[in-house]
Amino acid sequence: MRILYLGNKLKSHGYNPTSIEVLGEKLKEIAEVIQVSEYRSPLLRFADMAKAIYTNRSTVNLVLIDTYSTRGFYLAFYCGFICRSLKLPYVPILHGGDLPKRLIRSKAKCDTFFNNAAFLVAPSGFMRKKFKQSGYTNVKLIPNQIDLNKFNFKERKAAAPRILWVRSFAAIYNPELAIDVIALLATKYPDAKLGMVGPEKNGLMGVCKAKAKKLRIEGNVEFVGKKTRKEWIELSQDYDIFLNTTNVDNTPLSVMEAMAMGMCVVTTNVGGIPYLFENEIEGVMVEPNDAEMISQGIIKIVDSPEYAHQLSCKAREKSKEWDWLFIKPIWQKHLKQFQ
Repeated sequence: MRILYLGNKLKSHGYNPTSIEVLGEKLKEIAEVIQVSEYRSPLLRFADMAKAIYTNRSTVNLVLIDTYSTRGFYLAFYCGFICRSLKLPYVPILHGGDLPKRLIRSKAKCDTFFNNAAFLVAPSGFMRKKFKQSGYTNVKLIPNQIDLNKFNFKERKAAAPRILWVRSFAAIYNPELAIDVIALLATKYPDAKLGMVGPEKNGLMGVCKAKAKKLRIEGNVEFVGKKTRKEWIELSQDYDIFLNTTNVDNTPLSVMEAMAMGMCVVTTNVGGIPYLFENEIEGVMVEPNDAEMISQGIIKIVDSPEYAHQLSCKAREKSKEWDWLFIKPIWQKHLKQFQ
C-alpha cells in the first residue's frame, strides 16, 4: 500500500514537529508513505503538494491531508479539489481547534471538501461530535498517538511550585496568562518557578518579558526559548506541574506527553481538552483567562501531596490509552479498504 501524506513538514525550519512528521513516520510501519511538503512559504508548499498529487496519481492508494482551521484550510481544500479531479480518494485529518467555526464560516467549501472525502479522521471526541452535529457522518475517531516508551515516568509523590509551559508564544496559546499566574503564586511561594519553553511569535515573548519585569517577578520566570521534544522532555524532570493556558485547542500533544511523564497537568478547558481526561482525577481543568482559578488549582496540588500523587499516577495510566501500540490497529482497520 502506498500513501501520499500532505502537511506542514517544517521541522527543518525550526518549527515543532507536526502530525505529518510524527504520525507519518509511524504509518510507515503499515504502508509506504510519501510526505510533502517542506516549503515554508504557503504558496510554494501548495505548489509542491499539487505536484506530488499529480506525479503520484497512478501509484498511490490514498492521500492523507492535514487540515487546519485558519489559512491552512484553503491549502487542504484545494488539494482535495485536485484529488477529486484525478479520482484519488483522500482523507482529511482534522487538527485545527477552530475547525467547528470554519464549518460555519465556509459552509459551502466545507461541504464540498468533507462530503467528498473517503472519510474524516477526528483525533478527539470533541471534533467528532462537532462534525457530526454539522451533518458529517463519515467521521472516524483515531486519537493522537504517543510513544509511551520515550517518556520516562517520574512519580510525583508531592509537587513543588515548579511549573512548565510549552507552546509557541502565539496569542491563541495566551502566554501572558502564565505570567499572571506565576505572579499570584509568588506571593504565597516566593521560590515559585515558571519555565516557558517555545519559540517567539509576533513579539509575544518580549511582551511576556516586559510583563514579568513590570510585576517584579523576573527571578521567578525563565524564558527557555525553543527546544526540541527530546530537550523539553529532559527539562521536564526538573518541574512537577504542567500549565496549558491556551484559548483554542483540540488534543494538544504537549499535554498528553506531560501526562505520560507523570506531571500534574493544569489546563484551560477549551476545545477537545474536556474529552482528553477526567477533571480532578487525571488532571485539572479551569476556565480560560482566569489566573486566579488557575493559581488556586496549582495551590491545591502543591499543598496536598496526596492529591499531587493521585494526579501524577492517574495521568500516566491515562496516557497508556494513547500509545502507538493501541492506535496502530485502528489505522490498520480503516486503511485496509484501500489496499
